[in-house]
Amino acid sequence: MNVVCFPYAGAGIGAFFRWQNALKPFFNVVVASLPGRDGLGHLAPLESVEETVDFIVKQGGLAASGSVLFGYSYGAFLAYEMARRMEQRGLAVSQLIVAAARAPHLKTISQRHRLADEALLNVLDLLGADTNELRNNEQVKALFLPKIRSDLKAAECFHAPAEALSCPITAIGMYQDLLVSPEQVLPWRQFTNSVFESQFFDGDHMQIQKTPGLFQKQILKAAMSKRSTGAHYGTV
Repeated sequence: MNVVCFPYAGAGIGAFFRWQNALKPFFNVVVASLPGRDGLGHLAPLESVEETVDFIVKQGGLAASGSVLFGYSYGAFLAYEMARRMEQRGLAVSQLIVAAARAPHLKTISQRHRLADEALLNVLDLLGADTNELRNNEQVKALFLPKIRSDLKAAECFHAPAEALSCPITAIGMYQDLLVSPEQVLPWRQFTNSVFESQFFDGDHMQIQKTPGLFQKQILKAAMSKRSTGAHYGTV
């Protein structure tokens, strides 16, 4: 069974380093390839969720029928948009798991992508990100900060009506998250006609960097669940 992972703002394949070892033998971990990072570093990052999913689909196609989709923060919107397109084309999504993200129909007034460099780094600190390398290495900052800005703009501008999917949804929130409150996570229930589950844990917005096993356990629950379709699984 595939679990297709969609990273948070500025991140790429490295955000899910060693996840394959943690999730085998139940899952084959596939990370969505985004422009501006990893092997696609020569491409400019895109500034909308829809354009980014268009790019993913053109590069590797829709996720295989029966996949579990997992998205964290900005990646949650990418995962939702992928799930929506898959179901429109008759492809089953075994489960959509979203973490640290508001429900898409809730608008935000946040404009973090417009902040000056130092102010943006301060906000990232407050959210629990490790910004030491960004602060201490100008080359690293010049390489990664534009990607973070582009992804933040895409996330902050993304808005979708509550279009219910057929797949189950698990929405995960963190009690100490200064960006996304439980009240913003719970309305994800409006995006499914199937089973909805919410989980809340102690931690900040970037908890995935500190305790990835917390989220891996939620994905493993999907493998143990009777919700699995039993379909053939390929790769993105």
